[in-house]
Amino acid sequence: MTELGQQLNLDSSTISKIEKGYRRFPIDKLKLLSEILKTPYQKVVKEFIQTDLIQQYSGFPNYENILKEIIQKVEETTIEDYINAGETKNVEFKSSLRYCLRNLKAEKHIEHSSIKNICAFLNSTGGKLIIGLSDNGEILGIENSDFTTFREVDKKDAFLKHFDNLIAKYFGNDVSLNLNVEFNTIESKTICEVDVMANNNGPIFLRNPEKNNIEEFYIRRNASAIALTMDEFYKYSKERW
Repeated sequence: MTELGQQLNLDSSTISKIEKGYRRFPIDKLKLLSEILKTPYQKVVKEFIQTDLIQQYSGFPNYENILKEIIQKVEETTIEDYINAGETKNVEFKSSLRYCLRNLKAEKHIEHSSIKNICAFLNSTGGKLIIGLSDNGEILGIENSDFTTFREVDKKDAFLKHFDNLIAKYFGNDVSLNLNVEFNTIESKTICEVDVMANNNGPIFLRNPEKNNIEEFYIRRNASAIALTMDEFYKYSKERW
């Protein structure tokens, strides 16, 4: 929301008012509706914004137009736009989900790198993880990396199942409601987009199975995921939630 507000040249006060309204969403009800309708959570929230939230803000000058502009901005942004813009506070590129390009095999630290960025997006303002790109945006695809690590014929299905298992292992199943995963084909290569909706109900910790399930807390800062100390976490959480 902050990034979109900045793109629309909204002042910090206006952005703050919108975000405060956003945090009052009936999140649990919207997530339940998403499950019942088998519709991505982001789409349910978008529909909510287009109806109830606009009515809620009808008493504020220009709020309806502001919200409609934000929605339109999201709809008009293509995956190519994100790639061309490069990594930002809300966009992260990863060459693969689990395949190490140096050692030519699946590696746990590669998985952790993707998962910690998802954790950071959850604890910040949300974002998009694009898998199958180099750091500079070169389109690598995942056919010759992640897909080679699965024996199943349906590589996309195997990828999604493994991704779901990672989310359950590192976070638990509740976090999946904040995630939407899709495949796209660019230059005849498959990439994976993971859209992460910010968690406004409280902090999300990552349980690191490689370190006896020790809990780690990450946020996004500029174009990377940053681990916070306990003191930093305390100060950040007071401001964030």
